[in-house]
Amino acid sequence: MVDARKLCIASTALAIAQWFFTATVITAIGACSALLPRSEALTVGPWQSFEEAQRTFDQIIPHKTTVADLKRLKLEPESWFRALR
Repeated sequence: MVDARKLCIASTALAIAQWFFTATVITAIGACSALLPRSEALTVGPWQSFEEAQRTFDQIIPHKTTVADLKRLKLEPESWFRALR
């Protein structure tokens, strides 16, 4: 016959072990994420949205668009270097 008191103690010990294991795993995951590098990318450009940039690039016609057209669209490479300063 199983003693009810021993069963209760075993059940409590199992619950404590499960809680300890869960707490250890959560702490380990948090500690690991702190070791990962963090970065932020900032892109400088004349557009406020992807759609606005897409409309600009849609105006380029291969073998027809001139350098003056590219300058008007603010796509001249030198203008990007000036914008970064």
